[in-house]
Amino acid sequence: MVGLDTTPKTHVLFFDMLEFETLHHVRRDVVEARKHPQNPILPLGNVNEWDCVKAAPWEGRTVVYDEQDNLFKAWYSGIALDLEPEYSLGYATSPDGVTWDKPSLGLIEFNESTDNNLCYRGWGAVVKDHADPDPKRRYKMLAKGPQRPYTKQGIRLVTSPDGIHWGPETRFEIPEWGPKAPDIIGFWRDDQDPDPDRRFKYVWQTKEICNKPYPESSRVKHMAFSPDALHWTAYQDNPFFHPRDSPEQENHFLMIIPYCGWWLALYEFGWYLPDVDSYVTGFRGDVRLAASRDGVHYTRIEPFQKVIPRGGVGQWDADSIIIADKAAIRGDTIHLYYAGNSEDSNGWYRRPLMRPSRMGLATIERDRFTCLRTCDRESFGHAITIPIAVREAEGAGLVVNVDGCHAGRSWLEVDVLDAASGDPVAGYDRPDAVPIVRDGLDVHVAWRGAETLAGVKCESIQLRFRLYGAVQLYSFRFERTDVSSSNM
Repeated sequence: MVGLDTTPKTHVLFFDMLEFETLHHVRRDVVEARKHPQNPILPLGNVNEWDCVKAAPWEGRTVVYDEQDNLFKAWYSGIALDLEPEYSLGYATSPDGVTWDKPSLGLIEFNESTDNNLCYRGWGAVVKDHADPDPKRRYKMLAKGPQRPYTKQGIRLVTSPDGIHWGPETRFEIPEWGPKAPDIIGFWRDDQDPDPDRRFKYVWQTKEICNKPYPESSRVKHMAFSPDALHWTAYQDNPFFHPRDSPEQENHFLMIIPYCGWWLALYEFGWYLPDVDSYVTGFRGDVRLAASRDGVHYTRIEPFQKVIPRGGVGQWDADSIIIADKAAIRGDTIHLYYAGNSEDSNGWYRRPLMRPSRMGLATIERDRFTCLRTCDRESFGHAITIPIAVREAEGAGLVVNVDGCHAGRSWLEVDVLDAASGDPVAGYDRPDAVPIVRDGLDVHVAWRGAETLAGVKCESIQLRFRLYGAVQLYSFRFERTDVSSSNM
């Protein structure tokens, strides 16, 4: 049961749509992230360096924005030319998320030199833990490797004061792993979860027989919880994410974002080309969206719509996309980093035909994961919410996240209904609604003579969003508004 009221705790995003009672000529769409024009953004190393074939967040899973240091930081994977495969982590930084520096750390020898940015022999996912009282444990990593095969004793928690110098290591096991250590998909500190025993979360993958035509088994995702990133309890209903629940044949890696009371999974929607002998060269994938209200039960959102599509024919990321494990959020922009592979990619460690894997960036503005829009982007429609309890009406202002506005062609209006009778509230009817004709992440809704709900006297209301033309509505929320100031 979803409860809404007119206080700031109500912030509605459009995922499972439980906050709406009626949609008329209006649909919910996933919003495609905007790929950066300078992609790929992390340079490959020179031919004698450890990352000359791959420099991307694949096995090395993490790119974050460090607000304290005002710096983007990446722990990424590389592949060298004509050497035996070994998984190691490189460290890179960026002031803007686009232009990256690979500092010479002098820590790990490669090709008889320590003049490189290698920071750890192994691979995994990194968390900066601001809450740990011990500064030597500020950074935490779940790691494995550096070489295959892995026994189940191979996964460990590693700590660092700076994200560069790593150690000591503490190994741990989860009985549900089975005979060997599984792939590390993601590792997060989740301050949104109210349960302190679920403060840290870890996702791994195994393979299970699946109801797909090819191959016989597919990757499935499991989750575990921990109060301290060392003592883990597996989720009792694992696997929590499985391709049998959706059209994809495979979900390879995923990113989970705790966001405004939701948990958003940006997952790899994968498929295999028919009549291809090798599942490696036949695999294709992009990134799509799922959402959860509790962090474990996920619903795919418009599963045939993409968040990050593959590139076009001949582009550097035309084959498949591997998403990092975390979003890097700075201000109002959500940075999504990924590894991209070209169509002539020959899979993982397949020589001599292996092609480069590079790091790309796609961005989404705050709240703009999905939108409501008219079905034809031309005429008009409306969406009516479920009842909303009226609380603190005098200072309750309605704020929308909207774009696509154009006066006389595409705009938004909001009128208010008495939830008990269904009748318009006097002073908040359609003729009173001030048309919204400008784009913005925080656009205040007004009615002629009213900028708050102070004139609403009923106990509960419903909002009717009237959409015209190509306008797109991404979210709405309530805020405490100073009625003496103008919102227009």
